[in-house]
Amino acid sequence: MTSEPRATTGRRKKREHGALLRLQRRLLWQIERLRDELAAPSVASLVRQLRQSSGSRAAERTPAIKGAIEEAIRALQVWGAEIRDEMAAGEPENPTTNLVPQGLPPSLARFLRERQQTADCHIEVLHDPERGWVVRWKEYTFEGVLRGGGQFAERPYAWLEE
Repeated sequence: MTSEPRATTGRRKKREHGALLRLQRRLLWQIERLRDELAAPSVASLVRQLRQSSGSRAAERTPAIKGAIEEAIRALQVWGAEIRDEMAAGEPENPTTNLVPQGLPPSLARFLRERQQTADCHIEVLHDPERGWVVRWKEYTFEGVLRGGGQFAERPYAWLEE
């Protein structure tokens, strides 16, 4: 039985938390739309007319329905906060590794230092004998979705000089 590397497990957890947050936002948006439709003046006048014309008891249920919708909104907001707290608890507070090696060109070193300060950026720096410093990076959103990434080299076309 083999275990997954910690980095893979961390990315998977981030991706799962991100999926839950997207679901929470979508559900919250839909339920808020329901609340707004139920509170619309046209619905209130329709319920009033129904009560006056037929003596319907449906109008008496409207406050209970509004209360249930508000309770669902509060529950979704608490759930979203718990998910965000779990995501924040899983991230290291201060990364102890310095990914900026000595001898890099100043612009490249500055780029790496800026990205290193964000918790959701993964950087790998290699030294290739032909191309010089090679940097591979991936930047993720707070929800764990890949925002951007790339690879660049100090001398990207050095291999063409053969």
